[in-house]
Amino acid sequence: MADTVIIKGLKVPTTIGIHPWERTIKQTLILHLELESPSFSKIANYDEIDQALDYQKVSEWIQQFSRNNSYKLVETFISKLSDELANEFSIPKIVISLEKHQAIENANFVGVQLERNYNF
Repeated sequence: MADTVIIKGLKVPTTIGIHPWERTIKQTLILHLELESPSFSKIANYDEIDQALDYQKVSEWIQQFSRNNSYKLVETFISKLSDELANEFSIPKIVISLEKHQAIENANFVGVQLERNYNF
């Protein structure tokens, strides 16, 4: 991966799960993201946020996506999130790890990881 913006431990509330009780509550997922960015050396020439991948805007967008969508499977959530995030911010490569805590007994969390390349 080229120059990368990293967001670790982003907590997002969403409706997720296959069980009827899960469909009635918000659960907090924890996301870890690696987002390919425009070249840092090019960004450094301007030192302006409009030349960079604004991680504040990305984080806010992910929060809104999570609040406004409901999925049964974490695989669906992470796949849709990646595709829409890439399109919204023209991100050519995304790696996302997702943690769902309290999903199964005797485990800290269950999770999935996705890596996708996009053509922009």
